[in-house]
Amino acid sequence: MLASLLGRGSGCLTTPASAWLFELLALERSRPVSHADILRLVPGRFPPLWGPSSQEYLHTDPGPIDVATWFKGLIATYAADLGVDTPVTWISHAPPANRFLVSAASMVPDAVIVHIVRDGRAVYASLNEFRPVVVASPRQAALIWRERLCFALAAEHNDRLPDIVTVRFEDLVTRPEATLGRLATTAGIELPSDATQRGTFRPRTKVHQLVGEAPDPTRVDAWRTKLTSRQIELFEYYSDELLEYFGYETVYGPRASAPSHREWMSIHVREFARPLVNAAMTPLTRRRQRAQWSTLKGPAPGTLGSS
Repeated sequence: MLASLLGRGSGCLTTPASAWLFELLALERSRPVSHADILRLVPGRFPPLWGPSSQEYLHTDPGPIDVATWFKGLIATYAADLGVDTPVTWISHAPPANRFLVSAASMVPDAVIVHIVRDGRAVYASLNEFRPVVVASPRQAALIWRERLCFALAAEHNDRLPDIVTVRFEDLVTRPEATLGRLATTAGIELPSDATQRGTFRPRTKVHQLVGEAPDPTRVDAWRTKLTSRQIELFEYYSDELLEYFGYETVYGPRASAPSHREWMSIHVREFARPLVNAAMTPLTRRRQRAQWSTLKGPAPGTLGSS
């Protein structure tokens, strides 16, 4: 949502999610990157998300690859598909990227990194909607949330990294004008007066249906109805006191009970089986994605609104 809103800025363009870019940058620090590396790391859904010309760009072997130069060429191709000028500022949104911020800084040393802190239970409810399944249990959701916070908070104390701005998701949806204005000032982005009303980027997926919409305050507590009481309790149990560290009120707090023996077995069986099931379902999932994309109308997977 935030990346889509910032995409309204003058000379800005929000690109589709590209966590694989940061893996390529990290790989480049250890050895030269080849075209085969790109084909191996870039997910199968890449071409439809980025636009019609991206498939040709993806499968064209340019010889020795500098990842930064290659990706900037991809952005130019994407902008051409949208019928807009190549952006001065491009905005990436990929939560797993916080594991590779040192590598990212080597590509864009003057970047502004935005760390969005959100109630872990809301993150869990959101991850539950992903297909293939991303989290198989409250335990796994809590561990993922804790890990991402750990990387981001550690990055804030690294002088080698660009500026890092921390934003609470709850502030973004309840006080969008002030929050977005502060970010735009820090990043040097000029936003239109109605920037909080709608975003410019709308991905062709059912998972991120709210991306591009105006901030919705009801999203703050939506997890209360999307998770069962036991899911909430187990998440709070596995996250210890971290929710309270960030000022979030707990439902169970220190009263959260540990999983029973049956629950413990179920959690570990689900976590073991999840990657196996996802691997088996991948061909079917990709066929469904291609069918979904083929039925969508419009010039490109992202749409730019006038400012």
